[in-house]
Amino acid sequence: MPQNAIGIAWYHRHQWERMREVSENREKMAVLYDDWLKNAESQVKKFESSGTAVHKVYMDVDLLIAWAARHNVKINMHGRTLYTNYLLAHHMGMNKKDI
Repeated sequence: MPQNAIGIAWYHRHQWERMREVSENREKMAVLYDDWLKNAESQVKKFESSGTAVHKVYMDVDLLIAWAARHNVKINMHGRTLYTNYLLAHHMGMNKKDI
């Protein structure tokens, strides 16, 4: 059983373009969803092969936008990571109230 676990933001194909549109660092994001997916799947395999459990945290762009506004967080790599961690912690029962 894995000793370590991480959450990784997982995007829906139909929302990828919109996620790029609202992200401040879109120039660092893959243009095509399939390119992002290939890289993400490679990262999952890399983590899992090292014994780390990976939790895919599905993103909804509108919910991310609302959460970021509520918490005064920019939508960039750091902000998406914060949101991913928030969702994973909530899912695992670690934050029963909104942060």
